[in-house]
Amino acid sequence: MFAGFSDPTVLNNALLGAAGLASLHGTSGYFFFQPPIDEVTASGFWAMVSGPVAGREVVGQGWRVHRASGGPVSGPVVGGNLRAFGALAGTRWMPDVSGAIMLIEEMTATFEHVDTALTHLRLTGAFDGIAALMVGEPADWPAKDAPDSDVDELVLRCVGGDFPVVTNVPCGHRPDRILPIGCQIELDLTRSALRYLEDLVTPA
Repeated sequence: MFAGFSDPTVLNNALLGAAGLASLHGTSGYFFFQPPIDEVTASGFWAMVSGPVAGREVVGQGWRVHRASGGPVSGPVVGGNLRAFGALAGTRWMPDVSGAIMLIEEMTATFEHVDTALTHLRLTGAFDGIAALMVGEPADWPAKDAPDSDVDELVLRCVGGDFPVVTNVPCGHRPDRILPIGCQIELDLTRSALRYLEDLVTPA
């Protein structure tokens, strides 16, 4: 089992793109498992890596949903840290994003950096055909002289398309949210809920 986030997003997605192997974006042994241990993080990690989790639902807290229409959307999870994931675009290590629910998160950046990274992904076709985009928090990026009034406006302008976009998702550089890269999930955007449709591991 590989678990990582931030820069190791490269490995999460390369494992999926090159070998079709699912992995865990989020909790690792070094981060969040040093004392004091966060109980929500620990229980979520062990549930995910011991299975089964299919059918389990997580209600979103503070999600901001844009361009949602119709029923729930589903697909395999791809993505992670914006700069690390963007480095794979155009390479043979980039996973198939068609029909995927893409996660992007970036803790230390400015609007300019995020604008550049998102625009690069759009121009490489990384957003073509995705089912939805989730933007993790914290996303307290300094705006400086950007033309956008807030994070949501920045993201919607840069990614284009007409797929649903959910911002302020508690996932990324924080202890209490993990996602299985390469496994199917469902987003019920009318209720701000995430449901796991597939187990990351199959118990022996």
